[in-house]
Amino acid sequence: METFSSERTIELLEEERKRVARDIHDGPAQSLTNVTMRLEVTKRMLESGRVEESVREIERLQMMLRTAMNDVRRLIFDLRPTFLERGVSDAIQLYAERFSQMSGLSIDVQCSWENPKLSRSVAVAMFRVVQEALNNIHKHAKASKVKIELKRENGLYRALVTDDGVGFVTDKTSTTSYGLQGMKERMELVGGRVTVQSEPGHGTQVICEVADRNE
Repeated sequence: METFSSERTIELLEEERKRVARDIHDGPAQSLTNVTMRLEVTKRMLESGRVEESVREIERLQMMLRTAMNDVRRLIFDLRPTFLERGVSDAIQLYAERFSQMSGLSIDVQCSWENPKLSRSVAVAMFRVVQEALNNIHKHAKASKVKIELKRENGLYRALVTDDGVGFVTDKTSTTSYGLQGMKERMELVGGRVTVQSEPGHGTQVICEVADRNE
């Protein structure tokens, strides 16, 4: 397997920072900017005696602020998921439950792992791949159902994420645009691998696997 240089590792970290910056800009930062602008409008309403309109506007602003707060909490969790302290299988199951509530996707998690003996770096990498797979499904797949299978077989720990969405042609362009190359490189850094199976109209399956070092 290709050995990653420290330069490429730094590039991957920088790409991750850019992704987080985009999420902050497009999410809570945009919401807070809108709230600031609407507060100016509300102030003018109050000064002109339009109390009922002001109350309705304040209620809308409260909803916008709640949304921004939820976005911030999600970003904090994505950066440091506390669920991982309970083990990667629990982390994936709990994250899938939370993601299902947020996105409306039906997510079925089937786990046959028994206390997988994974290093912290491997556990984090596998969790991040599943996390990114779910984000891609939510953004691009137009799926209604997702199945996550956590298996230990043939000397491998495997996480399979399968959706019933629109699928795509797995060429180099799609691999880049869906962030799949970053997922593959993340696992390669810890001695694992990611493969993707998809075709238009038949959904997508992301397979993340790493060797069981105790085999």
